[in-house]
Amino acid sequence: MAVGGRSAHHSFACRMQSHDNLVEDFEIEAFTVPVPSGAVHHGLNLEGLWSGNVWRRGRMAEGTFDTHRALPFENARTDITLVNNGRVGGSGASGPLFGARIAHWNVRVTGGSPYALTIADVAPPQRHHRRAGRQRHRQRAHP
Repeated sequence: MAVGGRSAHHSFACRMQSHDNLVEDFEIEAFTVPVPSGAVHHGLNLEGLWSGNVWRRGRMAEGTFDTHRALPFENARTDITLVNNGRVGGSGASGPLFGARIAHWNVRVTGGSPYALTIADVAPPQRHHRRAGRQRHRQRAHP
């Protein structure tokens, strides 16, 4: 399956609550008409409680691994080569970009930017609570 020609906001998207889809042997070709100034192209879209979906064996001359919020979880993107020139999207009011168990495996970036390939790029920083460990240490230090 190939998408090409004129630019689009999404090259591939399944909408809210799409589950257990397999998209394989796909290509997003270089655009013949570029994205208009100020517009965004996303690429491979995940959103709204998606789960169990797999994108594999693909080539992307345009876009990124878009995660459009609303807690998509348990999805995988694997064996994909991409330039990685798109942006993630979704309303900030729609919740986290990622839920649990999002896997990007065997991915090759030809454009130099690993943006949106790891959750750390687009997730809020995690806070680690160490209070319990400090209390145990204090109890051992003072018999």
